[in-house]
Amino acid sequence: MSPRAPIPGPADYVELGQHRCPQCAGALVRISRRPVDRLLSLFGAKHRYRCRGFLCQWVGNLPASGAEPDEAPSWPR
Repeated sequence: MSPRAPIPGPADYVELGQHRCPQCAGALVRISRRPVDRLLSLFGAKHRYRCRGFLCQWVGNLPASGAEPDEAPSWPR
């Protein structure tokens, strides 16, 4: 039996850019936005992220890469 090649992960899904988790400073993963997030993006480019840390569980919106942060990040309530 021949060894299997590793399955490539969704490289464009994992965000390895400048954003870090505001709670634990861990790595963030981009996730799908909610309809309300898409509406709010009309006023400033935002992306939705979640923390990769199992214990942290932070989820929220941060300014898109290259976008000027016009305000503090909007945290979910």
